[in-house]
Amino acid sequence: DLDVDASEFPELSVYKGVLFEVGDENTNFNKSMYDITWDEASVKEGSKSGQNYNLTLKKGSKKYDVVVYPVFEGKNYETAMKDFQGKFEKYKTALDKRIGAEKKIEEDYQIKIAQYKKRQEEMIAQAKKDANDQFKQMDSEEKVKRMFAINSFGVFNCDNPSVYPKGVLCNLNLRSEKDKNLQCYLVYLVDKQKNGLFTYYKNPVTTFSFNPKSTNMLWTVENGVIYWLKPEQFSSINGSDVKLSRVEKTFTNVDELKEYFNF
Repeated sequence: DLDVDASEFPELSVYKGVLFEVGDENTNFNKSMYDITWDEASVKEGSKSGQNYNLTLKKGSKKYDVVVYPVFEGKNYETAMKDFQGKFEKYKTALDKRIGAEKKIEEDYQIKIAQYKKRQEEMIAQAKKDANDQFKQMDSEEKVKRMFAINSFGVFNCDNPSVYPKGVLCNLNLRSEKDKNLQCYLVYLVDKQKNGLFTYYKNPVTTFSFNPKSTNMLWTVENGVIYWLKPEQFSSINGSDVKLSRVEKTFTNVDELKEYFNF
């Protein structure tokens, strides 16, 4: 006896009061299946046309196909079978209607998802464009600082020297590749181990410290031009004068900066 929720499976309501007998040809059936509340049930014509039917039961990932026979009591067989076939045709019509409605709901849902994704992509693209336009208006120092801000580097000022990296302490005089003292006021040390951007004021830096065991980078700006000391060049710091490399490239977005400095 198919006891179903007509609001979920209205097509099965035509079988109310109809009894089905489980065929002897089933090898995977046991009586415990009667005690299970199945998530879904469907009926289709079986191998013996007009005599038996395949009842498909689903519960989660489980699926069972059971051969069943309609049971007719106290009625002429042919009349009862004709009545049952009428129910079966109504069932198929109602089932197709429900499947069609569910398909329409799914299609509408997918259209809305596609519209949402498109809108989201447009918003991301616009935000990226606005960020790049804003980036282009920044001076060189702001551009590099923005790169490290996006990479979630903390910023430390010399007002709290105790947090500065330790290991090597020296006087530092920054010079250009043309061996001239750089006229810069702010000097930045990047320590990857501390994930920090440390600020020193005015070249030469009288008390410069860094951790030689960390990956470091040094950079500053003179007249809008970026100069930097690469991580592998820190081993050359053994005296006062250090030559920095001039950055000739003009950067239009943060990604270009990240690629250039590889940090």
